[in-house]
Amino acid sequence: TYTYNLDKDFDKKMFEQELRRGNDYLDYQKNILLRGRLTSLKEGKYIFSVAPFGYEKIKISELEHSKEKGYTLKIKEDEAEIVRTIFELCLEGLGTTNIANYLNKTATPSCKGDKWTPAMVRNFLNNEIYCGFMSWNKRKTVKNMKDGEVVKSRPLQNDYELFKGRYTP
Repeated sequence: TYTYNLDKDFDKKMFEQELRRGNDYLDYQKNILLRGRLTSLKEGKYIFSVAPFGYEKIKISELEHSKEKGYTLKIKEDEAEIVRTIFELCLEGLGTTNIANYLNKTATPSCKGDKWTPAMVRNFLNNEIYCGFMSWNKRKTVKNMKDGEVVKSRPLQNDYELFKGRYTP
């Protein structure tokens, strides 16, 4: 409702205060949303957008026949059998390369339809989701200055949190 003239000191100061107030409000809203996400995780609800391979994301109300809001995971048997095979082969002593070769030889479909790689197998074996846990802050976004520009990266963290899920591992 007011047009600021940034050449005037008073207007410039008022404009900067409005910007700070807006930024404070945004931070406040982000904290409220974060608190809600963490509460849902502590309750064992699945808050992420995509279900991991071997599961499908469904509403809790559909699975438990309640009016509770939120999502959980349900096993997709056709994909889950592939996940079980990966873990069984690992328990038999096969390495990730041999497991990937076996899955490719048996024409086992992968998540995205690509050939299986040792890295894909390793990701399955290291994923806490298959043990019944969900991780939080495992890959925080870190901002660094490089050549005068802000560069974002998502390195693996050692101090992430695990929450017990309400689904069958």
